[in-house]
Amino acid sequence: MRREIDLIDREILRLLNLRVQTAIRAGKLKAAAGRPVYDAQREDEIVNRLLQENKGPLNNAALERIFRRIITESRLLAESVLESEVSTSHHG
Repeated sequence: MRREIDLIDREILRLLNLRVQTAIRAGKLKAAAGRPVYDAQREDEIVNRLLQENKGPLNNAALERIFRRIITESRLLAESVLESEVSTSHHG
């Protein structure tokens, strides 16, 4: 049982990092197009779609908390990377 949970945790970690990498790329594209990285409507759409797809046993309140956190952390990291790149390009 422990080994199975460890494998699942590693896969969750891999997928979280993949999601963050994708969010960073999306943030760069948005910035290049002059659009803000933060899009509350899009974030709500993501969460609402996942809530509709949820078959449990994870309840919707827990699922929403988890995904809002994942989305927030992804966005914060994307914004940080963009700020770092802008700062570097202005000073380099």
